[in-house]
Amino acid sequence: QAQAQAQAQAQAQAQAQAQNSGQSGQQKKNAERKEQAMEQRRMILKQILSPEAQERISRIAMVKPEKAESIENTLIQQATRGMINGKVTENQVKILLGQTKQTQPTKVTFKRAFEDDDEHYWSD
Repeated sequence: QAQAQAQAQAQAQAQAQAQNSGQSGQQKKNAERKEQAMEQRRMILKQILSPEAQERISRIAMVKPEKAESIENTLIQQATRGMINGKVTENQVKILLGQTKQTQPTKVTFKRAFEDDDEHYWSD
């Protein structure tokens, strides 16, 4: 009976390992796909951007990665549609940056400090 329990436990462990290896294999495939997509994206951007434009976008990415990604996405879409002739210049990136500023609303949050002593604010 102890031997049967040991065999059952060994089978359960083997099944768990098989499932884990299947999941890690799927994770590896997903990671490889994601890396291939990123590499393809880098190649497209390298082909369509001038060195100055690449530098401008990389500086934007340091401060606001989501804005840089948005600009890159727009440029890639335009390139795949054949809307870009030649290299994109830094000035064209600036124009695109100005257009994205207009389309994205700015959120303003006010933080007010309150004190227990209201007379402090209202006294002359």
